[in-house]
Amino acid sequence: MVKIFNIFIVILLSLTFSAAHVRAQGQPASNDAEVLPGENVKRPNLLRELGLSREQVQQVRRIMQERQPALRQAKRRLQAANEALDAAIYADTDNESEIQARLKELQAAHTELTKNRTQSERAVRQILTAEQLNRFRNLRGQFMQTNKRENLINRRQNKLRNRPESFRLRRQRLPRRSP
Repeated sequence: MVKIFNIFIVILLSLTFSAAHVRAQGQPASNDAEVLPGENVKRPNLLRELGLSREQVQQVRRIMQERQPALRQAKRRLQAANEALDAAIYADTDNESEIQARLKELQAAHTELTKNRTQSERAVRQILTAEQLNRFRNLRGQFMQTNKRENLINRRQNKLRNRPESFRLRRQRLPRRSP
């Protein structure tokens, strides 16, 4: 469930950044896929795909600008709670009550982040027409399928990279079988 929220937020943020870029350019959005800075995954241009009006784009931007500080704070709190739990688990002395207290903090931080994301998503959802919502669901499904495939490929590549050196050397020396 958290992964779906993360995907939705990423899509919303790309939508927001697309809106800012289009607004800065003063031109309509193109139908080309875009690659966000630091990412290899191509995402569809949601402005074009969803057919958002200028007013809808402005509303989405306003929602994201208003909610961004709370989302950032909730993410920082979750990260700090995670670090505190790790510190308690790996402390010099094993203190069950300390670990349980840090675990409760982590759960509360996760709940807060999920609540903030849910509120943001609902606010944006209320802006979309029924047709746009249906298109968004389809795009999200396509994105999730692509993301699953890429994650599987990455996991396989990481497994190969993390094999012991002796195994890799042995594999290199083995003759290849022809089909």
